[in-house]
Amino acid sequence: MLACASSLAEPDELDDAVGDVLDAFRSPGRPSEQRRHRPLLAGGDGRSGRPPAHVDVHVKGPVHLLRACLPELRARRGSVVNVTSVGGALATPHRSFYGASKAAINHLTRSLAIELAPEVRVNAVLPGPVDTPIYDDLGLSDEATGKLREDLMARTPMGRFGSPTRWPPGCAASSTTNPAG
Repeated sequence: MLACASSLAEPDELDDAVGDVLDAFRSPGRPSEQRRHRPLLAGGDGRSGRPPAHVDVHVKGPVHLLRACLPELRARRGSVVNVTSVGGALATPHRSFYGASKAAINHLTRSLAIELAPEVRVNAVLPGPVDTPIYDDLGLSDEATGKLREDLMARTPMGRFGSPTRWPPGCAASSTTNPAG
C-alpha cells in the first residue's frame, strides 16, 4: 500500500503522485509507463493538462442554470428536463470522459428529483444513439466504427439511430408545459 498526500485535482500534484505510484510499484528493470498513459492523464488528446470540457458542459452547466432558475422554478412549481445520454450507462471506446459526465448528470437528476420534490419535478431524457459526427471522432477504424454502430442499433428498441433534429412530441411538451399551473 502506498499513501499519496496530493491533491489529484491539481495537475502538478497529480503528475508527482503518478510518478510516486509508478516508481513504488514498477518491477525492477522495467521502464516507466507514465508516457504511455500521458494522453489519458492529459485529457485524452495529449495536448492539454486538464480533462476535456465534458464535465463543465454536461454537469457544471446544468447545475449553474438550475441554481440561477431555482427560485422561479419553486415559485411556479416548474420542471427540469435534462437531456443526457445512454452514454452514461453504456461504456463506449474512447469516450470515458463523455460517459462519466453523462453518468454524473444522470445521477444528479435522480438525486435532485428527490431533493426538490414536490415543488420542482426533475427528469431526464436519455435518447439512444443519435446519428451525429461523434461516431467519426472515436479514433476507431471504419470497420470498428461500423461494428459499433451495428451493435448499438441491435440494442436499441427502435432498431435505428435517432436524428438530432427530431424529438418525440412528449419530450418537447414536458419541457414547456406545466399542468400544475
